[in-house]
Amino acid sequence: MQENRVKALWRGGGVAVMCGCSIGNTYASEIMAHAGFDALMLDQQHSPVDWAAMTGMIQTIAGTGTEPFVRVPWNTPSDIMRALDAGATGIICPMINSRAECEAFVGACLYAPEGYRSYGALARYTNMAAGYVAKANANVLPIAMIETREAVERIDDILSVPGLAGLFIGPSDLSITMGLDPAADFSRPDLLPAIDAVFAAGKRHGVANGISSPTLNDARIAIARGADLVWAGSDAGHMRAGARAAMAEMRAHLKR
Repeated sequence: MQENRVKALWRGGGVAVMCGCSIGNTYASEIMAHAGFDALMLDQQHSPVDWAAMTGMIQTIAGTGTEPFVRVPWNTPSDIMRALDAGATGIICPMINSRAECEAFVGACLYAPEGYRSYGALARYTNMAAGYVAKANANVLPIAMIETREAVERIDDILSVPGLAGLFIGPSDLSITMGLDPAADFSRPDLLPAIDAVFAAGKRHGVANGISSPTLNDARIAIARGADLVWAGSDAGHMRAGARAAMAEMRAHLKR
């Protein structure tokens, strides 16, 4: 098992750029894997990516130099372990609101003695090279989503869990719990103090700071404020934007 590219970037003080994959198609994931992103997040929480699609998508990503991350549907050990057995090198878990929830999440990602991940001798292990189990705990990245006011208030308790590699702010859900518009630009001043507080805690605990950044401008703002991992759109979003740009150019040429 090779060293996790994202972990190596963080160790060197770099920022990892991740793209979401929500189409649920191996052709789309293969195209995105060759686009140069540091990681792709296969989204099982808010998209049609099911378990069969996820496995095939990870197979197309393997060997491209891009890390296959999975956002699991919920903090459920079976969901987490199946994604890891399929070859995921990072797990992003939604709605972590307490230390106990974070402990359960991290434990499901790691083999004993650090955790309680179960060993499953699936075919994917042959593709992940011999010695996978011995190297997995050092290379798998458990990343907890911080997306509620409650989680922000308990942030130091959550981030003190051993083995947690990173946090990932969900600004839309966080905005909802703060009584704010979830669709607005997260650079607005009423949300920034919460983001800054979480990032400061990440630095204190040596946990990488990540955030969902809906626009490239959001990503730039996040990096300037201490982000180590930014989400630069999705396959569906980039396809939509590219198609609209192409059609706008044709309309201009056709004058209609």
